[in-house]
Amino acid sequence: MSSSGRKKSSSPELTQKEIRALIRGIMKFGNPHQRYDDVVRDADLQDKVRELVLQVYDEIYAAAEKAIREHDSVNGNSAGTNARAKAIHTSYNNVEKINAGLLIQRVGDLNVLYEKLSSK
Repeated sequence: MSSSGRKKSSSPELTQKEIRALIRGIMKFGNPHQRYDDVVRDADLQDKVRELVLQVYDEIYAAAEKAIREHDSVNGNSAGTNARAKAIHTSYNNVEKINAGLLIQRVGDLNVLYEKLSSK
């Protein structure tokens, strides 16, 4: 018995717009497993279930890693995040053109920064 009206908080899945916002938050703050509050606040997803947001992140990250592996195996290249290389894109839940190389590199860079700053 679902209504055709939009329900912001009761939807068990993220919309394409929310997924894009989550990706932008990840690009700014890194891994939401480490900086959940910052990523979710930036993406305006505070009303979503934490486990759902983290699951979507894990799936996007896995899709990005897979796209890089596939690109490298086809091209015989082991430098998947080479800045001079053409961007490697992936998709997730009908959200197209997610820059896989940039996502993986940014999460890694911000992870190092997070660990350095939190160890002080």
